Amino acid sequence: MKKVITGTAMIFVFALLSAGALADDNAKSINLSASSSVADILNTAMNSKAHVFIRLKSGQEYSTKIIRSVGNAAVVIGEPSRREFYDVYILIESIAAVEVRVRDK
Repeated sequence: MKKVITGTAMIFVFALLSAGALADDNAKSINLSASSSVADILNTAMNSKAHVFIRLKSGQEYSTKIIRSVGNAAVVIGEPSRREFYDVYILIESIAAVEVRVRDK
């Protein structure tokens, strides 16, 4: 009985570690460049499912891993932190900065 529990626990830990490694691979694939537009960076983050912080010129900040769509004039994000039941439509011209998680350390 003890061997079964130990074996199951080891499989569970291995699965958790593997899932974490796969999630980190997505974040490492993003390269920020000064020549990229805000829309380009948001598109890359959307395709990589990376965690982003969008800071507006007004000072408002949104944090999310869900970017629903990116257009030339606007971006739609889903489930921003502390507002999980909302989607947000943001004009590209109102964005002051985009922070993207690109590495762990």
